[in-house]
Amino acid sequence: MSRKFPPEGLSLKPTPPEIFFDRRKFLAGAAGLIAAPTVFCTAAGSEAESDLLTPPLARPEVFPPSRNGGYQLPEGIRTQLTPRETAARHNNFYEFLPGRGGPVYRHTGDFVVDPWKVEVSGECNNPMTLDLDDLFGFEHEERLYHFRCVERWAMNVPWSGFPLRKLIEKAAPRSSARFLRFETADRPKQMPGMRQSSWYPWPYHEALRMDEAGPPVLLIDELDRTDEPFEAFLLEI
Repeated sequence: MSRKFPPEGLSLKPTPPEIFFDRRKFLAGAAGLIAAPTVFCTAAGSEAESDLLTPPLARPEVFPPSRNGGYQLPEGIRTQLTPRETAARHNNFYEFLPGRGGPVYRHTGDFVVDPWKVEVSGECNNPMTLDLDDLFGFEHEERLYHFRCVERWAMNVPWSGFPLRKLIEKAAPRSSARFLRFETADRPKQMPGMRQSSWYPWPYHEALRMDEAGPPVLLIDELDRTDEPFEAFLLEI
């Protein structure tokens, strides 16, 4: 990692190759929940930075949700949660800060999170467009994950969201549906990284096979008490 952007307390142990080479298995494990991490504050940051980490919207009737005890940190991993300021200060979010990880929250001032829409379309019997009330209407849960990046840093953070399968069931896929395509927001006026990296074919997209989108996958929609934006997406079946 560059000396210019120190990890600030993050683990430098490399991710085992059997994990990061098996990309599909990782995506399937993370997708079970539409989630965002609930990061608890245990370390001090500057007062100015703490102010910047105020969430852009609050849903006290939803967050924090109940912890799902079925998801524990892997054996041998230290159990302390990553401090909130550390977790929020260093992220990879190229739509805002292209080409490297860093203080993404400093580049999100123009990003609008409310109102927000998520479109579900394609090979399904119930295409729909959901707003924040619809998304937060799903029963949420919190899962504790040890997040490991291939850039040699890691975090212990709780993520909040709801199982992706609940949204899939609501959309009622047809028997012809074989894949899920996720397409993120396309807002270059609000996302400076998109303007600075015009070479990339925005918007960002990912995909899973239908059999990979089962119960373990979480849809992330909340990173508690930080100004890290979550990405809305077009879910195409």
